[in-house]
Amino acid sequence: MRLLAIMASPRENGNSARLLRAFLEGFSSADSETRIFSIPFLDVAPCRECLSCSQTGSCVIEDDLRKFELYSDWSDALVVSSPIFFYGLPAQFKALIDRSQAAWYRRQDQGEVAGSPRPAWALLSGATKGRKLFDGALLTLSYFLRVHGFSLVGRNLLRLDENEEGTQISPEQRQAVRSSGRLLKEGGFS
Repeated sequence: MRLLAIMASPRENGNSARLLRAFLEGFSSADSETRIFSIPFLDVAPCRECLSCSQTGSCVIEDDLRKFELYSDWSDALVVSSPIFFYGLPAQFKALIDRSQAAWYRRQDQGEVAGSPRPAWALLSGATKGRKLFDGALLTLSYFLRVHGFSLVGRNLLRLDENEEGTQISPEQRQAVRSSGRLLKEGGFS
């Protein structure tokens, strides 16, 4: 199985990166291949809303969006690991999502893609106690994934403890995320 892993945090070695590594530990096997698409190392400009993509189905901005689309087409499954900022996704990742409007227009022109959507998993983390902490991000992710031919089949919504050292992932949370990687690999989701 070929997995596209999106590390959506602007922090290269933060909690989202650690959660993604735990997920990949569970997912990895001799017959799997993973490509990591790491937001901190990408050049993805925000959408200009020039509407050129509504006519052509492609974005006029030439940057790493094209690389994402190639990886997306290549993959059998996808995982996104992201922190929650003010009840939403980080701006750097949101730029990629907003630029997916071109893919949406292509999909409209071609009609719905035949066949089942490929599976996707979300690893979302935040330290706020708010009841709706993950709601906005999950809604945005579900539409983004659908445009690229994926469906959210599982998620780990992690409320991280905060102390004087910052936010911390518990050993139980890390193990749950590792198990989720195995679950996606084995197709054990409903």
